[in-house]
Amino acid sequence: GPRPKDLSATIKIIKKAHFPRILYDYDRANAYYREVEGGVNEGELKFVDKELHEITQNDTRNMGTVKNRCAFLGSVCKGVVALSSGAFQLVSDFGDGTTGSQTAFKKVQMVIYLKGRKIR
Repeated sequence: GPRPKDLSATIKIIKKAHFPRILYDYDRANAYYREVEGGVNEGELKFVDKELHEITQNDTRNMGTVKNRCAFLGSVCKGVVALSSGAFQLVSDFGDGTTGSQTAFKKVQMVIYLKGRKIR
């Protein structure tokens, strides 16, 4: 076949033509959350309705998956908590904000673009 005049240009094109690696960036998800200083009192919390929002066991497997699910739920989910039982939950209301022994993260911001529409 025909030989390219500039081999380095050909190599650059080949390198650019790779498939993008799509990985979920947990650090980016974490940037949307702020840890609640002093922890939370789990008795005060209200949780997102799992049935209504189709939240699966897989969604609440660990702090990473629960933050991810909360992020895509929009304003329904105010944050996440690690309960004393060892379970992870999506929080719809943090209550009075009394400090307690449970680690929780409040959602700071979440802007998702879908088909050109901005959803807050």
